[in-house]
Amino acid sequence: MVTVKEDCVVSGLKYLSEKVEKFGLEIDILIRDGEDAKKGDVVAVIKGNARKMLLVERVFINILGRMSGIATTTRRIVIRLEK
Repeated sequence: MVTVKEDCVVSGLKYLSEKVEKFGLEIDILIRDGEDAKKGDVVAVIKGNARKMLLVERVFINILGRMSGIATTTRRIVIRLEK
């Protein structure tokens, strides 16, 4: 399971799901790109061979965190500018 550590805008799952599937893993996306996620929400569930999951896990989390961080910051700036 992939869970979020803080409130954010999810981004990068579509890109990452393609990469994860190339390793023969299944991914169920529960919160789509561009949607809000609250702390503790499950964003995706990855199923398959544990060894393959460990190969992609760190890169997956780093990219997802970076892309979601950019999306979250962008949304906050847009909200401020709209006010």
